[in-house]
Amino acid sequence: MKKTSPWYFEEFLSQSWKDGIRTGSVLLRLIRERGYEGSATHLQRLLAGWRRAVKQAKGPALKRQILEPVRDPETGHAISPVIATLCASNPAESSPRIRS
Repeated sequence: MKKTSPWYFEEFLSQSWKDGIRTGSVLLRLIRERGYEGSATHLQRLLAGWRRAVKQAKGPALKRQILEPVRDPETGHAISPVIATLCASNPAESSPRIRS
């Protein structure tokens, strides 16, 4: 994973989120200090998923959860939501063709 992806900083971002640091501009500054080379938009997409998870969590028994990225089963690398959606929407083209 490259430093242009906010998922590269997943552990740091997750801990910051749990510590209550949830402002995109603050998180962007913090990961840029750690070498992030990506855009604010990429970070905002990641945070949008986390914010949705917080909104969906209901009741005191459920702790706020952070959405985990879809991961490639072979490499363990995070797959972008766009690529995951494309693969899921057209599985015939994303899997090897079987010849009879």
